[in-house]
This record gives sequence, C-alpha cells and structure tokens, in this order.
Amino acid sequence: MNRVGTTCAVFHRALGFVGLWVFGSLAAQLDGLVGPNGIRPAVDFIARVVEHFEARSESAFLALPTLTLFVGADPLALHGLCAAGLFASVFLLAGRPKLPCLMVMWVTYLSLTQVGAEFFRYQWDALFLETTFAAMFYTPRLKASVVLPRLILFKLIFSSGVVKLLSADPTWANLTALDVHYFTQPLPNVVGYLAHFAPGHTAACLLMFFVELLVAPLIFFRPAWSFLPIAGLMFAINGTGNYGFFGPLTIALCCPLLSDATWARLLHRVGIVARPASVAKPRLWTRVHVPAVVALAVVLAMPVVGLLGRGDPTSPFTRLRAAVIDPFDGWGIVSGYGLFAQMTTTRDEITLEGSRDGSTWLPYRFRYKPNDANDAPRSALFHMPRLDWQMWFAALGTCDHNRWFLALEDKLLDHSSAVSGLFAVNPFGDAPPLFLRSRVNRVKFAPLSALAYWEVDAESRPYCPEEARPPAP
Repeated sequence: MNRVGTTCAVFHRALGFVGLWVFGSLAAQLDGLVGPNGIRPAVDFIARVVEHFEARSESAFLALPTLTLFVGADPLALHGLCAAGLFASVFLLAGRPKLPCLMVMWVTYLSLTQVGAEFFRYQWDALFLETTFAAMFYTPRLKASVVLPRLILFKLIFSSGVVKLLSADPTWANLTALDVHYFTQPLPNVVGYLAHFAPGHTAACLLMFFVELLVAPLIFFRPAWSFLPIAGLMFAINGTGNYGFFGPLTIALCCPLLSDATWARLLHRVGIVARPASVAKPRLWTRVHVPAVVALAVVLAMPVVGLLGRGDPTSPFTRLRAAVIDPFDGWGIVSGYGLFAQMTTTRDEITLEGSRDGSTWLPYRFRYKPNDANDAPRSALFHMPRLDWQMWFAALGTCDHNRWFLALEDKLLDHSSAVSGLFAVNPFGDAPPLFLRSRVNRVKFAPLSALAYWEVDAESRPYCPEEARPPAP
C-alpha cells in the first residue's frame, strides 16, 4: 500500500484547498480595501513608491517586490492577480504541475500583500507566503526536503509557546489566559461564547503549553506522534474563533508529519488509490536542489535561533538572525511567529455612526465583529474579514495611531460604494451622511442566562474627533 510521494501530494493538494479560501476571501474585499475608491488605494501607494525611488535612482522592485509595479494597481490588475492565484490553487488542488502553481500562488499573493497596508500584516499572511515558497522545494525526489514544511510548523508552534513564557504576561504565568481569551479575541464565534462558560480553562492552558513546548520538538524525532496533538490544537483555536485560513493552513502543514504508507492507507479507506510519484533524480537537478533545500532550511530556522537572544540587540543570536534574514526582508520567504504572546484582559468595541442632521445617529453594522448587545457571535468559517479584524486592533490603540480609520471615514463621507460594501448594513444607502462619529464601549460576554450575548458598559468615550462633510461650494 506504500505509494512514494503520497505525503507530498496530500500536502500540495491541501495547500491548493487553502489557496481557494485565501484568494477567494480576498477577491470579495479587494475593492473596498485597496481599490481606487478603497480605504488604502493601492494605485496611490504605488505612485508614491515609484516617485520616491525614481528620485533616488534606485530599483523600486528590490525594495517592494510586487508585480503591480509593472501591471499597475487598478481594479483590473488587482483582480487579475487574485484570479491568477485562485486558478493556480484550483489546479494545485486537482494535482496539476505543482511547481508552476505554487510559484503563481506565491508571486501573486506577495504582490497583493505588498500593497495591502495594515490589512495584510497578519501572521497567517506571512505563513502562507513562507509555506508556498518552501513547498516549491518539497518533492518526493528528495526525501530530505520534507524537513522544510516540518521546520515551518515547528517554528510556528514552538515559537508560540516560547513567546508566551518570555512575555512575562501574568495571565499565562498563572494559567488564567483562557478565562478572558474567548471574549477578548478579535472575532469570537458562538462556540467561543459557550467555551467561555465551560470549566477546565486551567487544564486547557496546561495542555496548550504541553503541545507547543513539548510536542513540537517531536516534529523532528517522532513526527507521527505530533500530528494529532498539533492538529487538535488548531481545531480548538479555529473552532472557538474566527481566524480565517490560519487553521486549515496549519493543518496542511501537519500533513508531512505522516509517512507515505500512512497516507496511502488512510486514502485507501476512503476509496482513493494513491499513485506512486516519479523519483528519478537527474544529476544536474540534484546538484541544484540539495544545496537549495539546505540553504532554505538554514534561513527558515533563523527566527527560532533569534528567540535565544530574547530581544537583546547585542546578543550574537540576534545578530546572526538579522544577518541571515535581513537580505530576504519583504520577500515573504522567511518569517517569525508568536501567537497570543500578550493576552488582552478587557474588550473595547468601536461603534461607527453617521448622521445627516447632527442629532439622529445611525450605526454602520459590521459583518462579524459585535455591533450591539444582541449580536450573536458569528462564524466566518475560513473567510478572513480584514476590516472587522482591523477594527479590533484599532480599539487597542487611539485614533492618532490608526490613520487608516480616518481614511475609512473619509470614504464613507464620499459615499464610496466599495467601502460601504465591506459592512453588513450601510444605513445611508441612497446618499452619504454629513457627519460621522466613533465611540468606544467596554464589553464582555453576557451570562448564559441573559437575554443578550454581550454586556455593554453604559459609559462610552469618543474614539476619533467627529467628522463632517465639507459644505458644497
């Protein structure tokens, strides 16, 4: 039943499935986020970049590797890049030539993330780029290349445990983080709401540390033993909150933990017969591929080495990490990770309202973040609602530190249909408001016996100064 290359084929097809969600989710939001009438127009950003580097007689592409420098950043170009990534994902899922598909997925997503400003700076964006790039070098022709996806997975899981210990966050130290996590996470769902009131939070914290710190090293020594614990942790995280494609992407990285024989048996049980892959090794191909895999493995490991420096810029580990990684900065080849290092213990929600007379205010309703006390936590499945996510980060800071929020208000006052389409409800569908205001309230989950899902403090504070539409000339 052993079929050579089965593990590699399963992994690549799993990446194809993830790519469907990555590019499909993005296509629905491109216009509102970075379109010409979006919150952060990519065309304006690219124009500033080109002007800056032309004045310095330097290459803009080396500093900002994106195809939009050549094909433009208008809606046709942006959606074209997204469509190319989507089609490549479909072909990869169907088992078509893997290297071209992975290359297209990596290049197109890198091009889009470079012009996405705040909306493309999540750890799973970096993880998708790093994984698709490394997957180009993973092949059954060189069995040792399986170390690449395993190394990325180890770095993600182990670093997430280490940063919690190094952060000195009291909620991790006393194992109370999950007492607040389910309602303070960016976009809770109804399972997270129920989990908040379930017992066993301390035991769950211990189990998480066990997986992140003790199971993670088994990736290299007993990989099959680490499959279920790590995949189970990802199911728990994604099942109790909305983290987009992060969960399935991490589970895809778990696929190379199992052997060809194991995957062949599992697939046979569901009626799929694995076909052996070609393992012929042309001499020139081997001479090029082996050094490339070794070099990439060294580069991928550097963020873990940097953890030994514990943030000390004078540490030799920190300097080594910088020396190896800096040349690849901005290319999506290597990244560091560390999930939930600092646990937020309270939740603030921003309410955005508009008015035409300055006295009657109507709220804009978001699709997935809480809008009021009666809003049931929703599930976005693997979709990544980037505006809703960014609103959570905005509530952690101030208006002055989130200039994109002012751009959002400007677009709503200008009646941008692309931006208003990012909301679940736009109360000013026929004509724009004349005034906008934003306020912050402290919220938390309401008890199970309550008639609402959220408890909202009566007191609120302004977030940004009130915006008004300039009078018509």
